[in-house]
Amino acid sequence: MGGVDCLEAPRLTAPIRLAPFVESASPSADGTDLTRGAADRGYVFLRDLIPTSEVLALRACVLEACRDVGWLDGRAPVADGVARPGATIGACDAVWTDVQRRVQPAAEFVRLREHPAILGVLQTILGGPVRGGCGDTCRVFSPRRSELVTRPHQDRFYVRGTTPLWTVWVPLGDCPRALGGLAVLPGSHLAGLWPHRGEDTGQQGVDVGEEPVWASADYRCGDVLMFDSLTVHRALENRTADRLRLSADFRYTTEGR
Repeated sequence: MGGVDCLEAPRLTAPIRLAPFVESASPSADGTDLTRGAADRGYVFLRDLIPTSEVLALRACVLEACRDVGWLDGRAPVADGVARPGATIGACDAVWTDVQRRVQPAAEFVRLREHPAILGVLQTILGGPVRGGCGDTCRVFSPRRSELVTRPHQDRFYVRGTTPLWTVWVPLGDCPRALGGLAVLPGSHLAGLWPHRGEDTGQQGVDVGEEPVWASADYRCGDVLMFDSLTVHRALENRTADRLRLSADFRYTTEGR
């Protein structure tokens, strides 16, 4: 889905150690698989949770915005998400803000954030009703831009508070590892809030020590990754020759808090 052919360019950053996600089943009668994964690993990964048609509807909306701001190569079909040669996309600037203002109110974005399948899993994990709108973002990253790759960090560092907070990350189309998906550090939430450094660089992060083993996957359209706000996570480098990596992340807390 999404037209990615995954032609790879040379790697710019040092390789990291990756292991497959432990995949969770959709909610069962008692939700044991989900709650155990959330408690022990700090994440839940579900295959094919969302119908591809709904994910691709948001992808189309995002790509239309990308086309309008000049991020796409006009020689290729819009649906392929081919970056304009030389484009540097991913930094928070005025154009980025314009794209967010267009995409986030869109019906396709709201529909995915409020999808019953997502809310159902979160309600099982958190033990009751949840509410979204706690810091949602549409992300677009160009290839071969290692300086824009998101460093290891915890969302709780940026969204302070004591109430439960979970992030839901949805790739907008197939997202093999070469396209630069998300990786998490299993069990890292159990250590609480880690020190974050690097304010002078414009992107703060945590020191994860030597060669930790991260969990990730070759994501398919419809897959969903959910993780605790204390779970350390990072982006992988987009190593394709010319394709944009498109995703959406939504944050939720318990209702009424």
